Amino acid sequence: GQESEARIWHLPDEADPSQVMGNDKKTKLALDALKRNRDIKTRKKLASGDGFELEAGPGLTVAKFGALELIGGLADGHVVVWWLQDCKILQKVKAHQGPVHDLQFDATRIVSAGGDGLVVVTDITTGELMQQLRGHEGPVLALMFDTEKILSAGVDNTLRQWLWAQESDRGKVSDKFHVYDAGDTLVSIARQYGVTLPEVIRWNAIEDVRKVFPGTRLIVQPGNPD
Repeated sequence: GQESEARIWHLPDEADPSQVMGNDKKTKLALDALKRNRDIKTRKKLASGDGFELEAGPGLTVAKFGALELIGGLADGHVVVWWLQDCKILQKVKAHQGPVHDLQFDATRIVSAGGDGLVVVTDITTGELMQQLRGHEGPVLALMFDTEKILSAGVDNTLRQWLWAQESDRGKVSDKFHVYDAGDTLVSIARQYGVTLPEVIRWNAIEDVRKVFPGTRLIVQPGNPD
Protein backbone atom coordinates (compact mmCIF):
# COMPACT_ATOMS: atom_id res chain seq x y z
CA GLY A 1 0.00 0.00 0.00
CA GLN A 2 0.91 3.69 0.11
CA GLU A 3 2.39 3.24 3.60
CA SER A 4 5.23 1.15 2.10
CA GLU A 5 4.31 -1.92 4.11
CA ALA A 6 3.50 -5.54 3.36
CA ARG A 7 1.28 -7.30 5.87
CA ILE A 8 0.90 -11.02 6.50
CA TRP A 9 -2.61 -11.85 7.70
CA HIS A 10 -3.75 -14.68 9.91
CA LEU A 11 -6.91 -16.10 8.37
CA PRO A 12 -8.93 -18.42 10.65
CA ASP A 13 -10.17 -21.65 9.04
CA GLU A 14 -13.78 -20.59 9.39
CA ALA A 15 -13.07 -17.46 7.34
CA ASP A 16 -10.99 -19.22 4.67
CA PRO A 17 -13.14 -20.34 1.69
CA SER A 18 -10.35 -22.62 0.45
CA GLN A 19 -10.73 -24.77 3.59
CA VAL A 20 -14.41 -25.51 3.00
CA MET A 21 -14.53 -26.19 -0.73
CA GLY A 22 -17.40 -28.49 -1.71
CA ASN A 23 -19.66 -27.39 1.12
CA ASP A 24 -21.83 -24.54 -0.15
CA LYS A 25 -23.18 -23.65 3.27
CA LYS A 26 -19.74 -23.41 4.92
CA THR A 27 -18.35 -21.56 1.91
CA LYS A 28 -21.10 -18.94 2.26
CA LEU A 29 -20.37 -18.60 5.99
CA ALA A 30 -16.66 -18.16 5.25
CA LEU A 31 -17.33 -15.46 2.65
CA ASP A 32 -19.67 -13.69 5.09
CA ALA A 33 -16.90 -13.77 7.72
CA LEU A 34 -14.48 -12.24 5.25
CA LYS A 35 -16.90 -9.42 4.46
CA ARG A 36 -17.24 -8.65 8.16
CA ASN A 37 -13.43 -8.86 8.65
CA ARG A 38 -14.14 -10.96 11.71
CA ASP A 39 -11.06 -12.35 13.47
CA ILE A 40 -8.75 -11.44 10.60
CA LYS A 41 -5.68 -9.96 12.26
CA THR A 42 -2.24 -8.82 11.22
CA ARG A 43 0.26 -11.52 12.10
CA LYS A 44 3.37 -9.76 10.77
CA LYS A 45 4.13 -6.36 9.29
CA LEU A 46 7.07 -5.76 6.96
CA ALA A 47 8.28 -2.25 6.15
CA SER A 48 10.45 -1.21 3.21
CA GLY A 49 12.82 0.78 5.42
CA ASP A 50 15.47 -0.60 7.76
CA GLY A 51 13.02 -1.30 10.57
CA PHE A 52 9.42 -2.28 11.06
CA GLU A 53 8.02 1.25 11.04
CA LEU A 54 8.30 3.75 8.19
CA GLU A 55 6.80 7.21 8.55
CA ALA A 56 6.78 8.02 4.84
CA GLY A 57 8.13 6.60 1.63
CA PRO A 58 7.30 5.16 -1.75
CA GLY A 59 4.23 2.96 -1.85
CA LEU A 60 4.36 -0.81 -2.26
CA THR A 61 2.99 -1.49 -5.76
CA VAL A 62 3.28 -5.28 -6.03
CA ALA A 63 4.09 -8.19 -3.70
CA LYS A 64 4.67 -11.92 -4.25
CA PHE A 65 5.55 -14.52 -1.63
CA GLY A 66 7.13 -17.94 -1.43
CA ALA A 67 7.67 -20.43 1.36
CA LEU A 68 10.48 -18.44 3.00
CA GLU A 69 10.49 -14.94 1.53
CA LEU A 70 8.27 -12.11 0.36
CA ILE A 71 9.36 -9.91 -2.52
CA GLY A 72 7.82 -6.52 -3.22
CA GLY A 73 8.18 -3.73 -5.75
CA LEU A 74 8.00 -0.05 -4.81
CA ALA A 75 6.75 3.04 -6.59
CA ASP A 76 10.31 4.42 -6.74
CA GLY A 77 11.63 1.40 -8.66
CA HIS A 78 13.16 -0.56 -5.78
CA VAL A 79 12.70 -4.31 -5.37
CA VAL A 80 12.77 -5.52 -1.75
CA VAL A 81 13.29 -9.06 -0.43
CA TRP A 82 12.01 -9.84 3.09
CA TRP A 83 12.75 -12.99 5.09
CA LEU A 84 9.39 -14.08 6.47
CA GLN A 85 10.72 -15.71 9.64
CA ASP A 86 12.03 -12.48 11.20
CA CYS A 87 10.65 -9.86 8.76
CA LYS A 88 14.14 -8.53 8.03
CA ILE A 89 15.18 -7.11 4.67
CA LEU A 90 17.62 -9.40 2.87
CA GLN A 91 17.99 -7.34 -0.29
CA LYS A 92 16.92 -3.94 -1.58
CA VAL A 93 17.81 -3.09 -5.16
CA LYS A 94 17.08 -0.14 -7.43
CA ALA A 95 15.82 -2.02 -10.50
CA HIS A 96 13.75 0.63 -12.32
CA GLN A 97 13.50 4.38 -12.86
CA GLY A 98 9.71 4.23 -12.37
CA PRO A 99 7.25 2.12 -10.39
CA VAL A 100 7.46 -1.67 -10.38
CA HIS A 101 4.21 -2.98 -11.90
CA ASP A 102 4.75 -6.73 -11.65
CA LEU A 103 7.36 -9.30 -10.63
CA GLN A 104 7.97 -13.03 -10.48
CA PHE A 105 10.81 -14.95 -8.88
CA ASP A 106 12.37 -18.36 -8.39
CA ALA A 107 15.19 -19.65 -6.18
CA THR A 108 17.91 -17.60 -7.89
CA ARG A 109 16.44 -14.58 -9.70
CA ILE A 110 13.78 -11.90 -9.67
CA VAL A 111 12.18 -10.67 -12.89
CA SER A 112 10.45 -7.29 -12.62
CA ALA A 113 8.34 -5.14 -14.96
CA GLY A 114 8.66 -1.38 -14.67
CA GLY A 115 7.06 1.89 -15.59
CA ASP A 116 10.33 2.76 -17.35
CA GLY A 117 9.53 0.23 -20.10
CA LEU A 118 12.12 -2.30 -18.92
CA VAL A 119 12.06 -5.93 -17.90
CA VAL A 120 14.87 -6.43 -15.39
CA VAL A 121 16.38 -9.70 -14.14
CA THR A 122 18.13 -9.44 -10.75
CA ASP A 123 20.10 -12.01 -8.75
CA ILE A 124 17.95 -12.71 -5.68
CA THR A 125 20.97 -13.26 -3.40
CA THR A 126 23.49 -10.61 -4.46
CA GLY A 127 21.22 -7.96 -6.02
CA GLU A 128 23.39 -7.99 -9.15
CA LEU A 129 21.78 -6.92 -12.43
CA MET A 130 21.68 -9.99 -14.69
CA GLN A 131 19.64 -8.71 -17.64
CA GLN A 132 17.98 -5.44 -18.66
CA LEU A 133 15.51 -6.02 -21.49
CA ARG A 134 14.35 -3.08 -23.58
CA GLY A 135 11.76 -3.11 -26.34
CA HIS A 136 8.37 -2.03 -25.02
CA GLU A 137 7.24 1.45 -26.08
CA GLY A 138 5.95 2.38 -22.64
CA PRO A 139 5.42 0.87 -19.18
CA VAL A 140 5.49 -2.91 -18.80
CA LEU A 141 2.42 -4.11 -16.89
CA ALA A 142 2.75 -7.87 -16.44
CA LEU A 143 5.15 -10.75 -16.96
CA MET A 144 5.71 -14.46 -16.44
CA PHE A 145 8.59 -16.84 -17.11
CA ASP A 146 9.65 -20.47 -17.32
CA THR A 147 13.03 -22.15 -17.72
CA GLU A 148 13.38 -21.06 -21.36
CA LYS A 149 11.92 -17.58 -21.75
CA ILE A 150 10.23 -14.52 -20.29
CA LEU A 151 6.90 -13.15 -21.55
CA SER A 152 5.93 -9.52 -20.91
CA ALA A 153 2.93 -7.33 -21.73
CA GLY A 154 2.91 -3.55 -21.92
CA VAL A 155 0.68 -0.54 -22.44
CA ASP A 156 1.89 -0.50 -26.06
CA ASN A 157 -0.48 -3.46 -26.66
CA THR A 158 2.38 -5.83 -27.38
CA LEU A 159 3.34 -9.18 -25.89
CA ARG A 160 7.09 -9.74 -26.02
CA GLN A 161 9.18 -12.88 -25.63
CA TRP A 162 12.69 -12.75 -24.20
CA LEU A 163 15.33 -15.47 -23.90
CA TRP A 164 17.43 -15.90 -20.79
CA ALA A 165 20.97 -14.58 -21.10
CA GLN A 166 23.76 -17.14 -21.25
CA GLU A 167 26.50 -16.96 -18.64
CA SER A 168 28.93 -15.79 -21.32
CA ASP A 169 26.64 -12.88 -22.24
CA ARG A 170 26.12 -11.45 -18.78
CA GLY A 171 27.92 -8.24 -17.93
CA LYS A 172 29.02 -7.53 -21.51
CA VAL A 173 26.38 -4.94 -22.37
CA SER A 174 24.86 -2.31 -20.12
CA ASP A 175 23.18 1.05 -20.45
CA LYS A 176 25.39 4.12 -20.80
CA PHE A 177 24.42 7.03 -18.56
CA HIS A 178 24.91 10.78 -18.41
CA VAL A 179 24.41 12.70 -15.17
CA TYR A 180 22.40 15.84 -15.91
CA ASP A 181 24.38 18.91 -14.84
CA ALA A 182 23.70 22.62 -14.51
CA GLY A 183 23.75 24.13 -17.99
CA ASP A 184 22.73 20.88 -19.67
CA THR A 185 19.66 20.54 -21.83
CA LEU A 186 18.14 17.38 -23.20
CA VAL A 187 18.87 18.67 -26.70
CA SER A 188 22.57 19.26 -25.94
CA ILE A 189 22.87 15.84 -24.31
CA ALA A 190 21.26 14.15 -27.32
CA ARG A 191 23.70 15.92 -29.65
CA GLN A 192 26.66 15.03 -27.43
CA TYR A 193 25.95 11.29 -27.71
CA GLY A 194 24.70 11.27 -31.29
CA VAL A 195 21.11 10.32 -30.49
CA THR A 196 17.78 12.06 -30.91
CA LEU A 197 15.77 13.98 -28.33
CA PRO A 198 12.73 11.63 -28.66
CA GLU A 199 15.04 8.67 -27.98
CA VAL A 200 16.39 10.24 -24.78
CA ILE A 201 12.84 10.99 -23.63
CA ARG A 202 11.63 7.45 -24.40
CA TRP A 203 14.62 5.63 -22.90
CA ASN A 204 14.18 7.52 -19.62
CA ALA A 205 10.35 7.54 -19.53
CA ILE A 206 10.36 11.34 -19.21
CA GLU A 207 6.83 12.72 -19.01
CA ASP A 208 7.71 16.35 -18.25
CA VAL A 209 11.07 17.75 -19.42
CA ARG A 210 10.75 20.53 -16.83
CA LYS A 211 11.17 17.93 -14.09
CA VAL A 212 14.66 16.83 -15.14
CA PHE A 213 17.01 18.34 -12.57
CA PRO A 214 20.80 18.38 -12.00
CA GLY A 215 21.90 15.03 -10.64
CA THR A 216 19.38 13.03 -12.66
CA ARG A 217 20.96 9.97 -14.26
CA LEU A 218 19.86 9.66 -17.89
CA ILE A 219 20.25 6.72 -20.25
CA VAL A 220 21.98 8.01 -23.41
CA GLN A 221 22.85 4.65 -24.97
CA PRO A 222 20.74 1.59 -24.17
CA GLY A 223 22.71 -1.58 -23.64
CA ASN A 224 20.01 -3.74 -25.21
CA PRO A 225 18.13 -1.59 -27.74
CA ASP A 226 16.29 -4.60 -29.21
